Amino acid sequence: DGGHALAILPKDRAGVEVVDDWDGMGQRTTGSGTTMLTAVKVAAEEVMPVPHWGKERSHLGASSQLAHAAIDAGIALAALDDAIDYGRNKARPVAESGVDRASDDPYVLQAVGEMSVIARAAKALVLSAGAVLDEVVAVAPSLTGEARAHIFARSSIAVAEAKAAANDASMRVGEMLFRVAGASST
Repeated sequence: DGGHALAILPKDRAGVEVVDDWDGMGQRTTGSGTTMLTAVKVAAEEVMPVPHWGKERSHLGASSQLAHAAIDAGIALAALDDAIDYGRNKARPVAESGVDRASDDPYVLQAVGEMSVIARAAKALVLSAGAVLDEVVAVAPSLTGEARAHIFARSSIAVAEAKAAANDASMRVGEMLFRVAGASST
């Protein structure tokens, strides 16, 4: 209709080609490189209109940052799962612990509990921010002026909170994995 929109599509859709030409440090194969689109079919439910693109605040930046927060929360949850699996099936108890299995060591249990709280809190904030963004997409087109600016600011804050928690969670829980698995897990 002559405006701007954001479309979110699966990368295996016909006509979508992701070229792994990103050569910066880290983040290989993240889609940071070139993406080629050739006659790609897009369904209406895959499109988020951005009618005020470049003219006023929108949900687009928050949506993009929420995707990064979700990745970080996923990293934290995967590290938690790895710690649990390694603790149950491979880790050896510390000789002085007085237990036969690492998964019975109170320090291991405390570490896994702390990891779980951190990772699941990040996930909860990501889901909450997603719900706020869903509301923004549904309601914002009917709002104007200060009410519109307020709802976009609210979504930006929700996503910033989620991103801060998820970023911290991915690093902390990833590091804490070694409290459970020990150096031999490398």
